[in-house]
Amino acid sequence: MDIATLYGTGDLAQNVEHCECPPNYKGTSCEQCADGFYRSSSGPYLGSCVPCQCNGKAERCDPDTGVCLVSNIVL
Repeated sequence: MDIATLYGTGDLAQNVEHCECPPNYKGTSCEQCADGFYRSSSGPYLGSCVPCQCNGKAERCDPDTGVCLVSNIVL
């Protein structure tokens, strides 16, 4: 873990935090939804990351809206 010093004489900290995220989250602080998940408006804080509901027609969805995506085409 990187630490700070009073006079800033230490090495530059590249990442202050890095978490091991649950399967439905990603990011340095687990702040993003992983592929195949989107943020629902229910749950604590900003909402929970829940599985895409694409019924086998797509493997991923927009991480904010849950709209299913195939390549760059919206279903």
